[in-house]
Amino acid sequence: MAGLTATKLTAQMSVKEILSTYPLAGEAFRKHGIKFIGNDASPLEPLEVVARKNGLSVQQISQLVEEMNSDLEEKSRALFSGELVKLTEAAAKELKGMLEKRPGKSIILRLASDGCGLYTYDMDFTSHKTAEDIDFVASGVPFLIRKKDVGYLKGTEISFTGEGFVFKNPNVSGSAAGSKA
Repeated sequence: MAGLTATKLTAQMSVKEILSTYPLAGEAFRKHGIKFIGNDASPLEPLEVVARKNGLSVQQISQLVEEMNSDLEEKSRALFSGELVKLTEAAAKELKGMLEKRPGKSIILRLASDGCGLYTYDMDFTSHKTAEDIDFVASGVPFLIRKKDVGYLKGTEISFTGEGFVFKNPNVSGSAAGSKA
């Protein structure tokens, strides 16, 4: 599996950028006493600026960044270990047949929320991998998944019923059936 190394967080990154890379950063910020209300701090500012506005020293900021990077690396290793997506025999056969007609392509698997807690799945063909994608093979089928979606999609089983693909996802309630591929 390629592309699993996590982005290294730095004190020069904006708080917003850090949170988008490492959503659990909020816990680390609270642990180190970083607050936004009453400190004239904005999540659009670099962590270094926000931390200084909250009274942290250069050494404390370095320690915070080091802790977040260590935790991010550990969580990434756990998240990306093991099988990401499982295919039933029928789903693997169907996807392989589709890919035979499209040499050099992979299946890109996406999860989207409707905003009300329901999720939909989308599969499409692509030969373009971005820096935000990881690639892996499930039952001989090449896949791409956005790094940000791995935690939501890991462990999903995809089956094929003859009428379409069905997704059984242990990470979300309201898993949806059906997809386009």
